[in-house]
Amino acid sequence: MGLWERLRGSKRREIAVPRHRVDLVPNELAMQVVEHDLPIELGTLACWTFQSDGLTARGQKDLVLTFARRKGERIDPLATEVVHFLQMIWGLAAETRTVDIGGFTEFGERRFLGKDGARGLAYLRSQALAGVAAPWENLAVIPLFADEVDAVKAFGITRVAARLGEHYRFYPWPPWWDRDRPVLGAAAGDDTSVLGKVPHVTVPGFFASIECPGGKFGSGLTIRILHASGGIVAKALASVPPRVPFAIVPEPDPGADALMVWRAGDVGPGAISPPGSTGQRLSVCFVIIIPEQSEDSLRASEDGVSLLLRNTSWHRLREVLIGGQPLTLSMSDGGAISVERVPTVYASRS
Repeated sequence: MGLWERLRGSKRREIAVPRHRVDLVPNELAMQVVEHDLPIELGTLACWTFQSDGLTARGQKDLVLTFARRKGERIDPLATEVVHFLQMIWGLAAETRTVDIGGFTEFGERRFLGKDGARGLAYLRSQALAGVAAPWENLAVIPLFADEVDAVKAFGITRVAARLGEHYRFYPWPPWWDRDRPVLGAAAGDDTSVLGKVPHVTVPGFFASIECPGGKFGSGLTIRILHASGGIVAKALASVPPRVPFAIVPEPDPGADALMVWRAGDVGPGAISPPGSTGQRLSVCFVIIIPEQSEDSLRASEDGVSLLLRNTSWHRLREVLIGGQPLTLSMSDGGAISVERVPTVYASRS
């Protein structure tokens, strides 16, 4: 009898079922399994979701992997691969080698889930899923195929996730694995991107969005930082020389109702949004900071924004980002940058 049959009996049901727990390391690591239907634009998608339980004791956020079920597929082979992966992460965490939002795991010749499987895995804050009770602080595991690994290295996960969201028409990005999909997160012309020409860092708990009154691209950038992420921001900025251009890759803003998307050749900013969105707040995929300018200005750049700042303005903004004080900085071109500290619950609004 296979793993799934041992957990829930041999009779198959197509409705959501309660969680089932599998012990992986006695009294230390377990896996929760849920079979459920995920609402999507054209109906529902039959899924399996696997969640770790116990990684937090080793300083690693628990992980969520949601797979679209193939017709007639048995869960056992897939569950076995997930178990091996979770046990690997558990072992690495014991060596203080952990993953977080914006990080990625790259595999060698043996891909995850076989020779045609994922070349890498990336991590974002987990979304709320119908039928699955996953804590918001868990990490969703996103498969990376072929050149998508290189795209994440060059641009960060937010751009890749937005492209997946655009393809599947699921905002802000599809939380499920489609193991039969083509390469979507990397695109021709990526080597021309301005984001690839500067160093970048992804900061968990850092959100950036443009206010768009009437759905028109605005000139006000709002940066929101979780109270708990202040130390992460300070550490990231400490590694950057004060007068060198660099980029911060934020998480998708949970308070936004649209997310920028870019491919080479696009004319003007593009975006995806959930049904019924008015596009009043547009989450960006990066913020490039370019100091040593003669005046301050904010410009739309691909799926993000560029801040061209005088050294005095950048010094002030840097202090605020590190220190935690609120700020509104007026720009020479009439735009403005606002910095806010937000409570942890802000990140759970997905």
